[in-house]
Amino acid sequence: MSGLPMRYLRTLSCALLAASAIACKKVRNDQPDSTASDSSRSQKTVSGAVGLSALSVAHGNFDFDNALVQKILDTASTLRAKDWDDKHDRTDQRRLLKGRCSVDATGCIPKTFTRIIPRKGAHLTKEADLGKGHIVGKLVSLETKANIPYEKLALYTGTTEVYWWIGLHKVPGKPGIDTISVYVPADWSPKKKATWRVVGMVKTDPSDPRFKHNHSSARFVWNDNDDETWVTCVAQGCCQPPASAHTSVAAVDNQ
Repeated sequence: MSGLPMRYLRTLSCALLAASAIACKKVRNDQPDSTASDSSRSQKTVSGAVGLSALSVAHGNFDFDNALVQKILDTASTLRAKDWDDKHDRTDQRRLLKGRCSVDATGCIPKTFTRIIPRKGAHLTKEADLGKGHIVGKLVSLETKANIPYEKLALYTGTTEVYWWIGLHKVPGKPGIDTISVYVPADWSPKKKATWRVVGMVKTDPSDPRFKHNHSSARFVWNDNDDETWVTCVAQGCCQPPASAHTSVAAVDNQ
C-alpha cells in the first residue's frame, strides 16, 4: 500500500467509504436564489433548513465576530470525553492533502495528520433548530511532531484541537444570512484565527427508514483540490460545503 501513488490511495479511500456506508439521498432545488447577485444566479441551491447559494464569498477568516468565537470556546470547555462519539466507525482520519491529487500525484501537498470526531447527538438536531448554532464535531491533530498547518480548517502549527460549529450567521460581503461552518482552534489567538466556510444541506428521504441516522458520524471528503468536512448535522440530513454536496460520496454507516 505504501508504494502506491497518492492518487490511487485517495481513490481507494473513497471507494472503501462508499462501499461501507449508506449515501445521503440528495434533494436539490435548481431555482436561483432571489437574493443572489446577477453574477451568481447561475449557481444552484442545495435545499435544506436554509436555502443556500454558492456565492463568490464562501470562506475566510472568522475575525468579524469574536464574541461568537468565545462563546464556542466556552461551550467546548464544558464538553467531556463522553460527549464525543469517537467509535472507530463514526470517525475518520487521514493526512490532509492539498493540490490536484487526482490528476498528478506530484501535485499533492501533504499536510497535518488529523482525526475528525462528531459530537454525540448531533444527528438528532431538528432542521428548525440548526440555525441556532451547535458544536457538531472537532478535529484532532494526530501529529507526534509539529503539525503541518492546514489553515482553512484552523489547524495551525501547535494546534491540537479545533471545534466545529454550524449555525446561521451574517457574512460580510454577502446578502442575507447563511448557514456556515466555523472552525475554532482551541488555542485561538490573533495569529490563530477561527475560519468559516459556507455549508450546504443534503437531505435524506424521510419516508425511507434506511436513511435515518442512528448515530452521529463525521468524515473528510475530497473536493477538487483539498479536503472538506462532512457531518450528520440533522436527523435526516448531512452538512458539507456546497461543491462537495454536488460531487462527493457523502455517506454514513448506520449499522
